[in-house]
Amino acid sequence: MSVLNVFNNQEITLLFFLAMIVIIWIVMVGAYIQLVRQDNGNPYKRLQVEDNKLCRTDL
Repeated sequence: MSVLNVFNNQEITLLFFLAMIVIIWIVMVGAYIQLVRQDNGNPYKRLQVEDNKLCRTDL
């Protein structure tokens, strides 16, 4: 507990929120990288598949 006595409550709160923001950004970047890898470098692949489904229903 001696480490916590170095910071006051305002500094602990600030460090906590900064840490949460950093964690959220890491999760968002990781999810974006997984999405790009899932599409094999082509972000329009999923839209092309949906367009093909719509064209097939028109026939």
